[in-house]
Amino acid sequence: MIISTTITNSRADVIGAALATVAPEVDVCVVIDTGATDDTMASAKAVLGPKLVAVSWPWRNDFAAARNFALAAARDHLPLDQRAASWIITADTDEWLRIPGARAALAT
Repeated sequence: MIISTTITNSRADVIGAALATVAPEVDVCVVIDTGATDDTMASAKAVLGPKLVAVSWPWRNDFAAARNFALAAARDHLPLDQRAASWIITADTDEWLRIPGARAALAT
């Protein structure tokens, strides 16, 4: 299983395009909403559909804490019997993933 994490705030202008590059390569996308006040999460839902796991986390001015929270949230969505054989990748809200075939490469 491959899970991605994305930490976001009000980035409706770019999140859809970024998640569209991630979605084909992963099983689940955990999007951490740190307080979006625009259509960021609606854009994420439109792109990801059932792959979206939306989680709220209040911004604490600590990116490391947010990243650790995101990784823990992703791990919590892995079935216990698949944790050792799974991958968690991190993609920023405005980062376009460019690894075509990642799923096949990680499965080997």
